[in-house]
Amino acid sequence: MMFEIADIRQKPDMLQAAVQYFWNSRQDLFPWFACLHVEPEYRGQNLGGQLQNHAMNEAKAKGYDKLYLCTGLTDYYEKHNWAYIGKGYLLDDAETRIYELQI
Repeated sequence: MMFEIADIRQKPDMLQAAVQYFWNSRQDLFPWFACLHVEPEYRGQNLGGQLQNHAMNEAKAKGYDKLYLCTGLTDYYEKHNWAYIGKGYLLDDAETRIYELQI
């Protein structure tokens, strides 16, 4: 399941991030919420929160009761009710934080 809001094909660095975050060491978890990015000039308008809510509603409509994400950020997703559940590793063996959202 993927929700594409921006055409990441036009931004190679974002496409690389998408591939990397979809393929982490916790493939036992599903579905993944990945690659949330709001351009700096649009931040502070709760667009990230709205995108998360949209993904949550779509996942719930498809019968899922949880969503997962991995990120290097701290404190952002906790504000949106995501719970840190442990660490994982990306394709390049870099450590990442894994979060779970109960829908």
